[in-house]
Amino acid sequence: MLCVWWDRRGIVHWELLEKGETIKANLYCEQLEHIRRKLRNRRVPVVFLQDNAKPHVARQTLQKIRDMGWERLEHPLYSPDLFPSDYYLFRSLEHWLRGKRFTTVKEMRESLTEFFESKDDWNRRGIHQLEEQLQKVIESVGNTLNIVDMLFY
Repeated sequence: MLCVWWDRRGIVHWELLEKGETIKANLYCEQLEHIRRKLRNRRVPVVFLQDNAKPHVARQTLQKIRDMGWERLEHPLYSPDLFPSDYYLFRSLEHWLRGKRFTTVKEMRESLTEFFESKDDWNRRGIHQLEEQLQKVIESVGNTLNIVDMLFY
């Protein structure tokens, strides 16, 4: 399982779990703490968008996010068009991996590293697409949207 956190500046952190390992709330909270340390020198508040998977909305996780002082955006159910990791990151990654065969985990990690390092302005474009998608949703209520510093999982 691949876990990826990214923002408009690029990939913040990615982690490839061991075969058969899954995300549970305690592991997810450990990962969030790792991300918090990586982001500690940024002067802007973190606005965090993640899907509604059970470990992401577990009481322990929600408390961890509050304790870190991050703002958590609610992810609309059944709206993959509003979740950039689904429509942007993983679609591009799927295209990158198509036809590749790995004989070792090391080879897979090297390919993932190459993929993530090959993206420069790519992340900013993904955030901009999200802003456009969300703006369409909220236009009817007359609000405006400015997504500058968001963190995605």
